[in-house]
Amino acid sequence: MKGSNLPLLDMILAMWLLACGTFTAYFWMQIEKDAARFMLIYFQPVVPALLLLWLWAHIVKSFESLQIEYDACFNAKDRKLLLTGAEIKKIALVLISIVMAWAALFAWTSACKLYFVTEVIPLALYASLVFILLFPLNVMHRPTRFFFLSTVKRVMLPLQHVTWADFLLADMLTSLAKSSGDVVQATCSIATGPSLRHLSAPNAPNVLPALCSPLSTLSVTAVCLPYLLRFVQCILVYRSTGKTAQVFNALKYCSSIPALVLTLWEHECHVHGKPFPYFWPWLCASTFNTAFSFYWDVEQDWDMPWIFTSGVPARPIPSSLLPPGTASPRLRKVVMRLRQLLPAVKSGSLFGSRWYVWLVCSNLVLRLSWIHRLLGNLEAMSAVALTVAVLEVYRRYQWAFVRIETELRKLKAKTGSQMTLSVHSSEDEGYPSTNI
Repeated sequence: MKGSNLPLLDMILAMWLLACGTFTAYFWMQIEKDAARFMLIYFQPVVPALLLLWLWAHIVKSFESLQIEYDACFNAKDRKLLLTGAEIKKIALVLISIVMAWAALFAWTSACKLYFVTEVIPLALYASLVFILLFPLNVMHRPTRFFFLSTVKRVMLPLQHVTWADFLLADMLTSLAKSSGDVVQATCSIATGPSLRHLSAPNAPNVLPALCSPLSTLSVTAVCLPYLLRFVQCILVYRSTGKTAQVFNALKYCSSIPALVLTLWEHECHVHGKPFPYFWPWLCASTFNTAFSFYWDVEQDWDMPWIFTSGVPARPIPSSLLPPGTASPRLRKVVMRLRQLLPAVKSGSLFGSRWYVWLVCSNLVLRLSWIHRLLGNLEAMSAVALTVAVLEVYRRYQWAFVRIETELRKLKAKTGSQMTLSVHSSEDEGYPSTNI
């Protein structure tokens, strides 16, 4: 009976989302420019977070469809509190429906110039999300909600042993760094009083206080905090295990800080038409951090030996690179060179080879998304900023697939279990696709 009700609920929520989206789009075209700007300030922070939750549901459901126990990465206590992909999807749909309802109401009241009502909606939005997370009654999977809160607490106060759940959440929070800064600006705007009062009272100022600036101490700290937390986690893991790789991982997160701070500064200078005095240091810091992070994704997080190949078995040459019967020494030389340049895919990998080629290439392209700041006036557009934030969430979604596979492979090698990871066939390219 439960299974038969789920599609009906999905249909109802989908129709609700369509109605709210249409409603919002219709009134969006009628609202004042400043009202539209504040709507982005209030609602933009939650979009990447909700998308990440939805994509996590897809990851879980994909592993479930492959009959692979991804939860083996978590400790025994945490494993009992994990939800299925369908349950996570249901939660994501409910939260998205709530946010869309508030967005539609914000657009409607702004179009009708009911600004005294519009001012209350952002507070109601964030209060409703917090209320759902903290609701004490045993609904909406209370044990899992409280497990999530306890994990957030452990991540924010990294003073104890780092579990897989701590690491995974903290790493995903780095992909929400921009949203963290946006939340601070939205909260600051709500806390400092009515933001749209100048639309109904001509003599009222229409600027946010300096405290709400993207370059304020609170905003900069919020953007850098996820990376600082991962830095501390790496140091804790190094102290408990003695693994030198954790020191370099900590340095990777350290290298993100100057790139982030200079990027925030460069953005504000660009938007306000001011010269940016540290263009070359910003460019060097961003390039170095991108290269370091990309290398770490491939070589360490995904365990695909690339640069440091000591002790690594010889890489197989993809048959697609060497046609049958080819005896050309020059072609073979080129293929052997490619063999040394391409990352090595482990035998018995979970997905098809083309998936890993796409993964590495798209990961590099998405890590270079900051280059849009060099192209004309793109970075001044709110839609472009939101798109880049969404693309970073998508990059993290792809990263998580192979990061979980790598962890399962390590657990298999450590415990000597008979866990099977290879599930794709010659007819199936092995892309992680599941209807959700």
